[in-house]
Amino acid sequence: MKKGVRIVNVARGGVIDEEALVRALDSGIVAQAALDVFTKEPPSPESKLVQHENVIVTPHLGASTVEAQVCFTNHHNSKLFIVSCSFLHLIPIFG
Repeated sequence: MKKGVRIVNVARGGVIDEEALVRALDSGIVAQAALDVFTKEPPSPESKLVQHENVIVTPHLGASTVEAQVCFTNHHNSKLFIVSCSFLHLIPIFG
């Protein structure tokens, strides 16, 4: 991959080899990483990845936004509406 890439993983822990990511960050191949998921959750606070100066970590908050909760709630509680998550508008479905 191109030197200086930025990696974001909010999908699944284990998708990224965390030890390899630390090596890539240390060597400059990866400029920065943002991670919301880890192979082992929660990650150790002493983890080289968690402590790395070029890594931003969040505690698996991907579905903890207002938008995600509204979308989830409306999706599971009503078959009469589609939720436009980007704008939080309810679009009625007829039929």
